[in-house]
Amino acid sequence: MPPAGLAILIGAGPNTGTGIARILSHPSHGNLALAILARSPDTLSSTAANLARTAPGSVIETFPSDTSPKSLSETFAAIRAHKSFDGLKLRAAVYNVKHAQVKNFMTETHHEFVDSLTTYVGGAMAFAQESLKLLFEHHGEQGLVETKGKMKGTIIFTGTLGAMRSNARFASYGAGRAGVRQLSQSIGKEFSEKGVHVVHVIANGGIVDDNEGEDVIIGKKIKAESVGKTYLWLIGQEPDLWTSELDIRPALEKPSFSADWGDYISFAERLRERADAEGVDLLVIDTGDRIEGNGLYDASDPKGVYTSDIFKEQEIDVITVGNHELYKQNSSDNEYLRTVPNFKGNYLASNLDIIDPQTGERVPLARRYRKFTTKNQGIRVVAFGFLFDFKGNANNTFVQKVLDTIDEEWFKDAIHDREVDLFVVAGHVHIRSEEYRMIFKAIREVQWDTPIQFFGGHYHIRDYKKFDSKSYAIESGRYMETIGFQSISGVPTGAKDQSTRKPSLTFSRRYIDNNLYSFYHHTSLNSTTFPTAHGSNVSSLILSSRKALKLDSQFGCAPIDLWTNRVPYPNNSSIFSWLEQLVLPDMVIDPERESTPRMVIANTGAMRFDIFKGPFTIDTTFSVSPFSTGFRYIKDVPLKLADQLLTVLNNEGEILKQAAPDLQAWMLAPPEQAAGRANLIISDTHENYPRDQQLLVANKQKLTPGYTTKDDAGEDGDDTVHSPISFYDVPNCIEARIGITTDDKAVDTVDVVYLEFIQPWILLALKFLGGEYESADTEGYLEGVDFTTMIAQWVKENWEGDC
Repeated sequence: MPPAGLAILIGAGPNTGTGIARILSHPSHGNLALAILARSPDTLSSTAANLARTAPGSVIETFPSDTSPKSLSETFAAIRAHKSFDGLKLRAAVYNVKHAQVKNFMTETHHEFVDSLTTYVGGAMAFAQESLKLLFEHHGEQGLVETKGKMKGTIIFTGTLGAMRSNARFASYGAGRAGVRQLSQSIGKEFSEKGVHVVHVIANGGIVDDNEGEDVIIGKKIKAESVGKTYLWLIGQEPDLWTSELDIRPALEKPSFSADWGDYISFAERLRERADAEGVDLLVIDTGDRIEGNGLYDASDPKGVYTSDIFKEQEIDVITVGNHELYKQNSSDNEYLRTVPNFKGNYLASNLDIIDPQTGERVPLARRYRKFTTKNQGIRVVAFGFLFDFKGNANNTFVQKVLDTIDEEWFKDAIHDREVDLFVVAGHVHIRSEEYRMIFKAIREVQWDTPIQFFGGHYHIRDYKKFDSKSYAIESGRYMETIGFQSISGVPTGAKDQSTRKPSLTFSRRYIDNNLYSFYHHTSLNSTTFPTAHGSNVSSLILSSRKALKLDSQFGCAPIDLWTNRVPYPNNSSIFSWLEQLVLPDMVIDPERESTPRMVIANTGAMRFDIFKGPFTIDTTFSVSPFSTGFRYIKDVPLKLADQLLTVLNNEGEILKQAAPDLQAWMLAPPEQAAGRANLIISDTHENYPRDQQLLVANKQKLTPGYTTKDDAGEDGDDTVHSPISFYDVPNCIEARIGITTDDKAVDTVDVVYLEFIQPWILLALKFLGGEYESADTEGYLEGVDFTTMIAQWVKENWEGDC
């Protein structure tokens, strides 16, 4: 079937542009011969190859072009002359050009600002002029009245929400996007009577060229082909009803855990406004582990260049350290020199000292405790900030055992204070730990009736524990996926009018998914009224920081999802099977020992997040494995010993614990597993939906997978109802055998290669097996290569290409 007309698309990138092109050109959809334009010949070639596979029978030609008037004029001349388009009349022209410019206004030069507008707005103007010329050439210049309603064609501009409103550091971006929107309106009003339909489309949401992924099925992201079908519908509109502007977005506009630190700041500020209006108090608590596991921190040199300035913007009432801040000397020094001063007296370190890098003296990292009175109700609070009995810290810090800390005079004095209405114990400590049990016992022995609220962390789970009727503890998940909300009513207000005291205490909790839908719900605001100027500025700072670090730059494209605990191990979809079968054998090769058989051992806790099908970026690398640990090895270990190592590491935890209490085997596995979660295999149905929880989708069969928490208060803590996710235990360690077959009798000794972090366990396990090895027997392997970089290199070599 011959094409029904001609369409021109500029901005034929791998996602939106490809989807639009496929629908417009496919014989079973638009059946339009298509000229695709892009600046990069490589992009054009890739898009054309994709369309050749996915839109067979289409007529598609490629034209390298930028948005300058000269380039566009020459390109349109080439389109006119191309034999593939002989006899075809232009029906549609689509301006789908990306525009991203984020700069501090006072550092952006006039040239940069004007150049950005010239490229984007000037490009839209030149493209529209060339399109109008061709439309008039093909259809004549008579109007709708003279032609009895015969339209000439449609011009579509793909825009974004930036056309409607802008943020700090988005001066040229906002001006550009708004400029094209105004341009579209002007052209539409001028040429509609001539039969030219002009549309500006605001695409508000992520667009992917994927028809089967979970995100598009449940409505988190937009299918690029759906954009193409919408554009085809616009092109087909009759003159009696033309759409001039259209807002398109996915059903679940914001993913379950998509809010950033700026949104969190807006949320806290809006809740404080509400608290002030109602005469109650809001405290913001942070229990540590703010570093590692995200590109904003890990990708800068030195690490954390951007994150300190971002984190300090939140007003936090009690903030503590996590174990991740203490693994390296430079990160703990940074915590002492920057983060502690940023939060002034609100940073608490009840059981942690540091060597002052300026004086060389051992000093507390921060205040041991804090006493303060709340703003509105006058509640007198004594707060502590603890870390669990951590042993893996750098030698410039000293973590004192909680048992020893609660025996110190300062702690005894603090808990004997009778002018206290509430004790707050915040810390990077699992709420069901022995450490918190001891603290509770110590306080309760001297303050039998005073409420105690614990805030915990470290185990990466949502959990809630009841100590007694006046003492509870909440733990709020992992990776900023959850905003834990603890409500206490009826606290005695000893410092103010006692007539306001309520007769009894009531504790309740909510685990709020960290997304804008949740924030809108709890503030009774919307996308226009919710953001505060402060929060928006921080979101803009995050965006500009990400751009500076190039966090969205791709190493490759993951062909499938790879899971840490959502599938059993081994499994083709297990991230650990992928590691041991592909990555470790391919990458752990020291040229000096290449011919020596080796066993490569990695702990599963080194992988902290799943890999999702699609772009594998710089940011992905640090989310998946943020650790800068390298490899070490022990040469020429007897095979009969090495052969049993994995079994000991995975199955002899109690024996190893007795030999070295500080080296418990569970420390090798993912933190969620350390919390004692057993294999949890979910059926296809889930029928329990408490009435006061949010349902983001009315049809329960389409619930998004997520947290389904059961704790000491029941099953109604999750603010948003999700379908449950299976959780499978994984071993403490995995192993890749290289150059060794199952019954290889010719091999007597092997190199045992392992991640540097697990060396103490390797040496302990070998000792348990009868081997006598010490640290002096180990050497560096692949010097200068860390685990994170190695994974990124494998992806670059094996998953090459953009998504």
